[in-house]
Amino acid sequence: MRASERFIEEVVAAMEADLGGPLGTGTVVVPTDDRAGSNVAVAYPVAGRLALWCDPAVAGHLAPVAGPSVMSLDEFAVRAGELGGEAVGRGCNLTCDGKPSPVASIEGATLRVLSRDVETDVELMKTLADELSEEDLEECELDIDDLDPRLLVFVDDGSGKVVAFASGLPADGSPSFDDVGVAVHPDHRRRSLGAAVVGAFVEEFCTDGTRLALYRHDVENVGSGRLARSIGFTQVHTIGAFRWPIAG
Repeated sequence: MRASERFIEEVVAAMEADLGGPLGTGTVVVPTDDRAGSNVAVAYPVAGRLALWCDPAVAGHLAPVAGPSVMSLDEFAVRAGELGGEAVGRGCNLTCDGKPSPVASIEGATLRVLSRDVETDVELMKTLADELSEEDLEECELDIDDLDPRLLVFVDDGSGKVVAFASGLPADGSPSFDDVGVAVHPDHRRRSLGAAVVGAFVEEFCTDGTRLALYRHDVENVGSGRLARSIGFTQVHTIGAFRWPIAG
């Protein structure tokens, strides 16, 4: 089974667990306690359906669009606006089969596995986080107080600082997949460090048959998508998030 097929299979299984039964066909509303209090619905094209994985409080708002017809993401965006929702953004989910494509070697930097349980490793990551922008931190979802369990970095041979990292933790709704985050120090970009560290992460943690890699990026972040595709990731689908200002 290809990684993309397994990803969809696991997402559908998680949705069916939330529903307590088969997902069905067409456009389907799937309330989940995992999104409770968010006022958010995320539209997933999955296996010939459009599944609206949502805060239970907004399920009533979505009832008019549920039915046997499969809406496209664009069609749902129009209907969501008519029903009082507002678009939050769209993202792409990508998976990788087998070993990533090789990347040119990185001069002047050494690859290391770090641990969130080692104080000096956490300090290395904190130094990097202090030098990243708020946008960078949000994009890679780096939280120094809750580092991911799997963490791979390039350390600059001269300064001893982390110049790029990739990390992973089990993805929501697809437990066999590591949701991979990546960031590169602003002074060390355009050296292929991002592709190199993600490729090394996948080879280190996601090619033994027990873990697979999931890469997510906002549709506007063309560079992030290009990075993933350059090492062998392929797109599964585009999803869209929508928020209702007042749920009920």
